[in-house]
Amino acid sequence: MVGLPGDEVRIVGHVLTVNGVALKGCGRRIARDSTGRAVPRRRWGGGVIPAGDLFVCGLARRSWDSRYFGPVRRPRAIAVAWPLWTRDWGWGELNGWRKAYAEKGEPR
Repeated sequence: MVGLPGDEVRIVGHVLTVNGVALKGCGRRIARDSTGRAVPRRRWGGGVIPAGDLFVCGLARRSWDSRYFGPVRRPRAIAVAWPLWTRDWGWGELNGWRKAYAEKGEPR
């Protein structure tokens, strides 16, 4: 979560700011998904986060989050996702989930 009710969140160019402070690496969004399809344009131009809403931004550049869809209602935010590695996979070895599944099988 990067924006709580009452926070002012803006995205100008590739810079996301919360209450005037730029958050490094969180403003840039992708233009195409992994299959080459255009991703939706931002529908939210920024402003003060309303009561009962949150502005969420994943650490991964390709996260589908508030950069694309704007604030989300608080009841829809049910958890914080943390990566869980159950095998001896490394970031370099994965090189994309499809390749990892094909080579190692789906994690259980």
